[in-house]
Amino acid sequence: NQDVIIVLNGTGSLTAVEILSLPTNGVLYQFAVNWQRGSIISSPNTTLTDSDRRVIFSSSVAGEDEFNYRVSDGVNSSVSAGLVVDVINVYDDISLQAYPTMNVSFLSNAILNASKMGAEIITCSISADLGQISLKTVNGLNRLPNSTSTIANYSGNVSDINVAIKEVVYSRVPYFSGIDIINWKLEGYGPYQFAGKLVRTQQFDLYLSVGQEAVLFFVDPAFGGALGGTPITLHGSNFQKGFRCIWSSGLNTLATVKSSTTAL
Repeated sequence: NQDVIIVLNGTGSLTAVEILSLPTNGVLYQFAVNWQRGSIISSPNTTLTDSDRRVIFSSSVAGEDEFNYRVSDGVNSSVSAGLVVDVINVYDDISLQAYPTMNVSFLSNAILNASKMGAEIITCSISADLGQISLKTVNGLNRLPNSTSTIANYSGNVSDINVAIKEVVYSRVPYFSGIDIINWKLEGYGPYQFAGKLVRTQQFDLYLSVGQEAVLFFVDPAFGGALGGTPITLHGSNFQKGFRCIWSSGLNTLATVKSSTTAL
């Protein structure tokens, strides 16, 4: 349900671009000022009106769609070129939250070395390039006033920081899938030297793979046994091993995918 702006090009001095055939499920629009939709392209052999040869494609149907176009230099026209658009829908309807969070456990090098950092108050800065991130446990920590929704700055002693950074909560941005980078920076004071203090820093990045959420049509059986442990088939697509699914019909049921085959 998002418009995609496509620039149709060719080689040489182009004067015109002509849409020869329309997509099956999607809709093409002329490009208007302020990046808005212009008139709908409702018939083949329509010339684009935008001087930069931009066209707007929109579709709410997942899957591949295609349309054809050709370019002209004012004298000669090219052969037809096909452009395939792969529409991928991201669904959130099976999640407990609109945009679910995931817990990210860190490796041992995320734990501060008190002998290097010192026992005094240190600061911990956490940010994600795209998503939002925060510490799950913040006992004994103070959130600094310059913190934003995407950067969490905390201060506390080494022991409290060590407890807090063992697990954090990451929230993806809507409709995002791919690699997001979580940036950590921890600063504290080292030993006294020349009547001053040396600032010690530990800094590293965590690359987090954020996948598209699975699409759940129905489950079989509808609910497992009272004590759990009953194998359940999830009918849908994009399921991966380890994926955790929560659905509700009067009460919540949690399933973790143990194995995955081709989507049913």
